Amino acid sequence: MDFNDNAKFVAHNPTISNVINHAPTASYLRLIYNAPIIMYNLANLGLNTMAPQVDKREMLVQVRQKLAALGYLENHKEASGRTDKETGGWFLEIKDFQDWCNAIGEVKAILAVGDPGVGKTCLVSLIIEHLQRTYGHTAVAYFYLHSQEADAQTPTKIVSTLLKQVLSTYSSLPDFAIRLYDQLDQGTPQLEVLVTTLLNLLQDKQTTTFIVLDVLDECKESYQQDFIHFLRQLLQAKVQLFATCRPSSADIGDLFNIGNGMDNRYLHR
Repeated sequence: MDFNDNAKFVAHNPTISNVINHAPTASYLRLIYNAPIIMYNLANLGLNTMAPQVDKREMLVQVRQKLAALGYLENHKEASGRTDKETGGWFLEIKDFQDWCNAIGEVKAILAVGDPGVGKTCLVSLIIEHLQRTYGHTAVAYFYLHSQEADAQTPTKIVSTLLKQVLSTYSSLPDFAIRLYDQLDQGTPQLEVLVTTLLNLLQDKQTTTFIVLDVLDECKESYQQDFIHFLRQLLQAKVQLFATCRPSSADIGDLFNIGNGMDNRYLHR
């Protein structure tokens, strides 16, 4: 339909004709039939009829609701409930641990290695509570791996659980997390999107974030490749990492010793 056809249509349409009879010019008629220009002009008049964007505060609420979070709170309460608060206090006094807490020097991560039954999980619960008391609950994200829950504890759900905790420090969804919002709207997000969002959040935060992971080697063997890859990325991120594992876990032990300025502490005491 060219301009002349438009003019004929308007002339025979009382509603449109009444709207434009005070300015029946060629440019005005083109405005009516060019949708992008109509929207641009309505926006200038404050009359944009496009649906408003979802508020980023509401987007954050939706993301946190949809993120899968395996029972990290329940597992921590269970571990804390069977921990003698006097046990493991010596570890909190170690200079390397205190330097790690204060993000001093090269101690970015500590891997505590011990046989089954020496108290790794109890120590982890003490460290989590020490960090929460000292730096606030929102400064700490944690996860307890359990062989009994190994099938459910996929790398995707582990990262999702950590991500949900880190997001608790935000009041609205950051722009770099919009892709995660879109994928959650469609179903389960890709592991790569979850990891990238978590790493960006850690980099974006102005304060130190502590991540505590218990018994890394209890991740199911079929998940190990993706989980080790995630740990490797985490070791390079802006985060203070504390983890435990058993001495038999060569892959994890090697990972923590690849020139990252890391310090191992064995639980012999």
